[in-house]
Amino acid sequence: MVRGIIILLLQTMFQNRIAEGFFVLLLATVIVAPLQWATRQIKLEKPATGIPVAEDTLLPEVSAETLSSGPLQADVWAGLADSLRKQKHPLARFFTKLQACRDGKSRARVAYFGDSMIEGDLITETLRAALQQEFGGTGVGFMALTSQAYAFRKTVFHRFEGGWQNYSLQGGYPKEMALGISGEAFFAGKESGSWVRYKDPAGSPYERVSLYYGRSADSLASQAPTISFSGKTMALDGTSEVNEARISRTPLSDIRINFENCAELPLYGVSLESEYGALVDNFAFRGSSGQNLIKIPSQVLRQFDRHLEYNLVILHFGLNVVSADRENFDNYTKGMAQVVAHFRRAMPNADILVISVSDRCTRIGGSWQTDPSVPKVVESQRQAAELSGAAFLNLFEEMGGNNTLVRWVKAKPALARSDYAHPTREGAARIGEIVHQYLFREMSNWEGKTAAN
Repeated sequence: MVRGIIILLLQTMFQNRIAEGFFVLLLATVIVAPLQWATRQIKLEKPATGIPVAEDTLLPEVSAETLSSGPLQADVWAGLADSLRKQKHPLARFFTKLQACRDGKSRARVAYFGDSMIEGDLITETLRAALQQEFGGTGVGFMALTSQAYAFRKTVFHRFEGGWQNYSLQGGYPKEMALGISGEAFFAGKESGSWVRYKDPAGSPYERVSLYYGRSADSLASQAPTISFSGKTMALDGTSEVNEARISRTPLSDIRINFENCAELPLYGVSLESEYGALVDNFAFRGSSGQNLIKIPSQVLRQFDRHLEYNLVILHFGLNVVSADRENFDNYTKGMAQVVAHFRRAMPNADILVISVSDRCTRIGGSWQTDPSVPKVVESQRQAAELSGAAFLNLFEEMGGNNTLVRWVKAKPALARSDYAHPTREGAARIGEIVHQYLFREMSNWEGKTAAN
């Protein structure tokens, strides 16, 4: 009975206006606190029976501890609102960093998280090129050690061999394993011979190359894991949750890294970057709704942020949430608000931008039309951004609204694939430019208001 009351209160919070929700949440917290000894875990109800929803689109189980200190707590949002009022724009800190890049002695780094829409560096390659042209910078940023899309990606030549084993949020992993910022952990083959290679297609040099890895296992004390590159050998003996091994302090356009005794050492990836300017890291999660990002440990994100110093986090999901049979997206709103709060805590110096789902079409009455749930998903994402104080870009509207993908599929050259869901490379470039123009427009408005004050 107690569990039912608490669930009802939580649901009511997001169905009513925000002010009423805060009151309900505070009341729920008062009820939960004295009952922690009896209620170890509270589960939020799933959507109505019969609605086909992907597993990761449901809100994860919420414990009493999370309710008392988690991202849904009223004072968290109140404090955030106060901070944003002082900031005057949800992306003000990022814009300030971009301004500083113009002097050639600062960096502005973006972590762009998305689903299959951005796999292979689609969208992000266009955004990165535009930002680097205006604010300086080179390199493709963070790279996984292995990838399903390695041959498809055009912005870097990436090859690997040697019995690599990969664990990820999407493919499953042991519960005790700490995944990296890309939601992955890599382990070299048990036999020697594991290697990765990165090369710039145009032959441009990477000014700075670093490897990121986890804590070495005690069992490896007699066989320390090492890497070798350019005739040098380096021990991977870091003791932190996330460690950095600086591979090069001189420009390199082609780098091969060999791994020895790394079968039990979690390896996270390599960053190919410049010392200054704009950097955009691509983190693609095929099949994800975005909600499972909350499973990346906050302490791991925090330590990656300490090394990489992010100024903007972009969350671009929704394609895997669209479902014509689904009416209610309240759980998705709550889940994405939690994800925003998760990143705010782990990366306190980064602003956050939520990008809505793009157009996705389905057959209705024998013809392809925008899925009727697309506007509902857009509204759900807008509410999550508003609730959590993030900036919001309505990509569906910016692309052209209803039936955009019908027009894009018929375009010459085609801007969307025949699945009426994913863009072609040309279409992805257009979306990347939409994101760039949004940032340029918002930054120009912000600069104008700042100058006026």
